Amino acid sequence: HDKLRCERCQIIVDNAEIEAKKLLPLKLEACKELVVRMLGQEGADLFAKPLDPTEHGVTKEEYEKLVKQPMDIGTIQRRL
Repeated sequence: HDKLRCERCQIIVDNAEIEAKKLLPLKLEACKELVVRMLGQEGADLFAKPLDPTEHGVTKEEYEKLVKQPMDIGTIQRRL
């Protein structure tokens, strides 16, 4: 998708992918900063690590049946 043809068959260079690659590090840094701010909020400790269902009176099997893609802020931070 780096080249397009106009009506008169002239090749037009599309540098959208190049520009997106330049912006990606800035966007990732903004996400990292947001996650740090989220973890600094009151009550964030409840969301900072994966939930242990046994601490809440639920078996692991029941939890996995209800929650298909568990996610916590700490995991998000590590993946960024």
